[in-house]
Amino acid sequence: IRGYEHGEEATPDLDWNQLASVDGTLLCYAGPRQLARVASSLLAHGRPKDDSAVVIFNGTSPQQQTMDGTLEQLAGTLASNPPTAPAVLAVGPSVGLRAHLRW
Repeated sequence: IRGYEHGEEATPDLDWNQLASVDGTLLCYAGPRQLARVASSLLAHGRPKDDSAVVIFNGTSPQQQTMDGTLEQLAGTLASNPPTAPAVLAVGPSVGLRAHLRW
């Protein structure tokens, strides 16, 4: 998913209904202000609120930080406590593999 729109205050202009109905994992690299908008847009257009989700900051580096939970939980966390750095948001069944892969 494109996580940037011209101007940081705009939600990306995408077919959210189509994206929310994808039967698989969605990935989005987005700036700090866009992460909550992307998660909220997916929820507002029908993505299940209990879908597994994870936000990864500084991926594959020693400074990697990860927040995980349901899409609804992460959307709330990102909205109430906006991050300060870009991150990758992953939503869907592949997120459940995280515990087994122990990355």
